Amino acid sequence: RNSSFTLAAVTTLALGVGITTAVFSIVNTVLLQPLPYQDSDRLVRVVERAAPGTPGASLLRRTSMTWSELMEWRSRSTTLSGLAYTITPPITLMSTPEGSARLSGALVSPNLLSTLGAQAQLGRTLDTRDEVPGANAVVISAGAWQRYFHGDPGIIGPTVPLKTLGPQAGLPDGTPLTIVGVMAREFDFPVPYCDYWAAITAASPVQSWPGSGQVIARLAHGSSAEAATDEANVVGEALRPNPTSGPLSLPLPEGARRFDVEPFKEQAINAS
Repeated sequence: RNSSFTLAAVTTLALGVGITTAVFSIVNTVLLQPLPYQDSDRLVRVVERAAPGTPGASLLRRTSMTWSELMEWRSRSTTLSGLAYTITPPITLMSTPEGSARLSGALVSPNLLSTLGAQAQLGRTLDTRDEVPGANAVVISAGAWQRYFHGDPGIIGPTVPLKTLGPQAGLPDGTPLTIVGVMAREFDFPVPYCDYWAAITAASPVQSWPGSGQVIARLAHGSSAEAATDEANVVGEALRPNPTSGPLSLPLPEGARRFDVEPFKEQAINAS
């Protein structure tokens, strides 16, 4: 009998139901469902903490490593396995019959895809044979396969030159890369909508690049996150001695450890 009241009530109920549904969808996707990787509960990242410059602020966090640090960590760690490395150049150009296309992608250690248990829908994923200098292998996403190669079933074997712009210019430097596989459509690590994953070889300039990349690993069989954290503080202190000056030299709060090994899902939740 009161159309204004009815409209307000219906609108309020609709908003409430919509918000509740959206929140549950996020909680279900991020908190309740496992990440879409093999044995995702064993995936971890090493985190370095530092005291904030402002009292009461959150601790500073660093999850990246240089390539040389990755190699040292691989050789010293007994609690982590499959340590894998990724760099995501901001812009990559690829020549097409229609002109240059802008791609998003990643330069990865060849063990990344096996560490995540990722599968190719066509051809193969990257592996140890792609570490050899001159191998120059790349896998592309299902989306890129359709967009730029029109779903060509003969895509395995041809080469494609990729040229990176931005701070990492020269890492993919236009050298032809051999397409060895097309990834399953749902795979999107380390960032959504990746178009390609190019293997870092033993001759890659990435290995002498002074910048850092992201590292993901698995807890070794029989190892716990607590044991991995204990080891990380030994390895980390050896690789990165505590500075004597500057913000990173400030003491951590009581009970906080400089290095921690965190579940990858926990970091994904924080990022969300």
